[in-house]
Amino acid sequence: MQADYIKISQLFAENRVDNSLAEIHGLLSGLLCTANPEADPEDVGQLLQPPQILSEISRKLLRQLANTSSEQLSSLEYNFQPLLPGDDSSLSARVTALGEWCEGFTVGFAAGCYLPESKLGAEIGEILADFAQFSAMGDSTTDLTDQDEVDYMELVEYVRMATIMVYQHIAAIDAEEARNDDAIPDSKFLH
Repeated sequence: MQADYIKISQLFAENRVDNSLAEIHGLLSGLLCTANPEADPEDVGQLLQPPQILSEISRKLLRQLANTSSEQLSSLEYNFQPLLPGDDSSLSARVTALGEWCEGFTVGFAAGCYLPESKLGAEIGEILADFAQFSAMGDSTTDLTDQDEVDYMELVEYVRMATIMVYQHIAAIDAEEARNDDAIPDSKFLH
């Protein structure tokens, strides 16, 4: 995964996208978890800080990332992975990237979510609160220990599974609403 992370990061950097790939992938994932079938690259560019007009190559790359992530999130094999630096990177860099991924996710989810908070449920609210808390992790990456390596791996697994859970929960709500909409007769039949 690190080779992909490095290669894709370089492509974005060459096309003047200053945000980290972790943040961008988190943002895409957050948008995809809102029952948005595809994350529009223009929307992603506007959600980045600072907002950016993306080159054609960057937009194409975002579409590919969105398609791959969407396929992974909807797979019954639970093979979705947050796009993060590999184990060859320092723990500090990986922790910072995980924080950026979580920050991107919360921004993307907030921008794309159409449901009221009450409909999300307590478990999804807790996940979103955890992600918001994790987004500050990069601020405290000094004096990391071997135990922090274990903690990092557990956090990545939590983020991975929590993202899949959010995706499935919102997809179920979306499917239920679609069934309810189909069950309501059109007004033209009521007259």
